[in-house]
Amino acid sequence: MITLLYLLIIGLFGETDQVKIVLEAEQTQLNAGWELETSYDDYTGSGYITWKSDSISFQPQEGVLAYTFKVAESGFYQLKLRNRYECEDLTECNDVWTRMDDGQWIKAYSHTNYRWNLQTGHDINHELNEAPGYQLSNGKHTFYLAGRSPGFSIDQIVFEKISLSKM
Repeated sequence: MITLLYLLIIGLFGETDQVKIVLEAEQTQLNAGWELETSYDDYTGSGYITWKSDSISFQPQEGVLAYTFKVAESGFYQLKLRNRYECEDLTECNDVWTRMDDGQWIKAYSHTNYRWNLQTGHDINHELNEAPGYQLSNGKHTFYLAGRSPGFSIDQIVFEKISLSKM
């Protein structure tokens, strides 16, 4: 079930207009493998979601979640997942599959463990992109998550409009 989600638009910051779209990760129909949790402090909304599968999903087929939202101002939107994972190895248990609209599935990862953070990168064929994002037109879009690493938690999905010249 695709659910139209709560959007938070934040206006003027300094001298530049920055638009943020903030989606609460738990505000969708949770499919098998995802669980709503509240055990970590400092989450937003009614909780956060955690991928609870027993093994890494090497293909984006398990636990697909859909988030539909509207973009009022076209442009490049950087993806930031408010995430957390409790794992010593920064290359394990640190990622999830992502897709925008009808695009390709891409592994999104974080290299910050043991605390909530917005550090998000894309791993495209083992080429790391530390500022992943999407060129979005005005109108309706659907963002997808699919389970990958057991224990990876997501509190919010944030899209922040940025100038490509600042990247």
